[in-house]
Amino acid sequence: MDNDDWWATYFKAKYDVEMHSTTGLIGGPNSWNKDGGVLCDVEKDLVIWQSLGEPQRDESAMYKVDVTNQCAGNGPCAISKILLRCGNFRSLVPVDAGLLRVVRPGVCLLNGGHTVRQNSNFSFVYASYVRQNFRVLSASCQ
Repeated sequence: MDNDDWWATYFKAKYDVEMHSTTGLIGGPNSWNKDGGVLCDVEKDLVIWQSLGEPQRDESAMYKVDVTNQCAGNGPCAISKILLRCGNFRSLVPVDAGLLRVVRPGVCLLNGGHTVRQNSNFSFVYASYVRQNFRVLSASCQ
């Protein structure tokens, strides 16, 4: 390893540690492959879309949430162990715990922690009087 390679490795490792300690993201927002290419950036690559369905008689509403891994990294960039900030999430209709489960107040586990592969998506529906703001808290790129 020459001097330039050593510095590149050092700064990559330092960035991972700093991002993990400041944002809580597992492995920082980026994960690198063995050739130094970026695999994924969970903050950009995981896209959460939420649409409003029909209003209900009790003045609640049905919401459909679509989660897409739109990673365009070098090679496969599957994302797993996805934790979301989910506020005080409650649904008036049951949500499959394999899709979304509250693991502690304000934090939800997405897809049972299983992998969301590159260019794939999944969705779930919930009913509430208020729209939840889901944001990625942490995830792991593979």
